[in-house]
Amino acid sequence: SYYFSSVMTAFEIPLVFSDDQDPLFLRERELFKMIPVLVRSVESSHPNWENQDTVVSDKVSVPFKREVAEFIFSHLREYDVIDDSKLAIEKFVDADQKGLYELKEILECANYFECQPFMNCIGFVIAKKLDTKSIEEIADFFGVRPEAEGKWFDEDDGWLHPPAEVFQG
Repeated sequence: SYYFSSVMTAFEIPLVFSDDQDPLFLRERELFKMIPVLVRSVESSHPNWENQDTVVSDKVSVPFKREVAEFIFSHLREYDVIDDSKLAIEKFVDADQKGLYELKEILECANYFECQPFMNCIGFVIAKKLDTKSIEEIADFFGVRPEAEGKWFDEDDGWLHPPAEVFQG
């Protein structure tokens, strides 16, 4: 697979993934620029990558599935909402069609790539999906166990008194 712009420049970075050692060639400088961890991986050997021909021969390993990274590459520009008031589920149709666990993988990969605005958008989609879930389903998704409701607030002294097991791992 190739991601490239209409203006062909000498820019190429081979990426391999946890599930696929067949390289994906990232050939679009502007997309590459949006992924800080990849920029840092190439900067030391190619300090002038922004304005010089850059062809990286060493494969850059991405510890995520190829499909997850390809989703990010395909949507990185459009899922770039910084202003929370502009977040609307209609803007993220492709992400909304994914399941919660797929979105979790995408969010983890975006975190690895350090794509903060993209992470905010995926987090928003996850939050919308969790809106309809029970407390038990939400706890399961986050890998925690739900605590039974209890009366922790002591009205006589104004202090919270949680049970000791709350503080045990």
